[in-house]
Amino acid sequence: MTKAVSLTVHRNRIEKKHRRDLERDMVTGARKMARDYDLMAYAIVGIDNTGKASAIWDTGSSIPLWSWPGTVYRILDHDIETSGAKEDFKKPDLE
Repeated sequence: MTKAVSLTVHRNRIEKKHRRDLERDMVTGARKMARDYDLMAYAIVGIDNTGKASAIWDTGSSIPLWSWPGTVYRILDHDIETSGAKEDFKKPDLE
């Protein structure tokens, strides 16, 4: 006989698993990039479930600080354009 689990507990488990998977993918990707390339600078940006963004970065003195945001933007924009990734944004149901 299966044990009854509340929907809240089930949702929390699913969300926790998703967060762990996201963390694993981020760390794995960062480690692979650090191994495969002679990195001089990095930027990691995260957006939480409320829409609040946070970032960690280091220019490694390899690029002027004033040009860093634009450079990161252009790199990310080009990568998204050439990735072939499908849009996966799900509009929240606010009704």
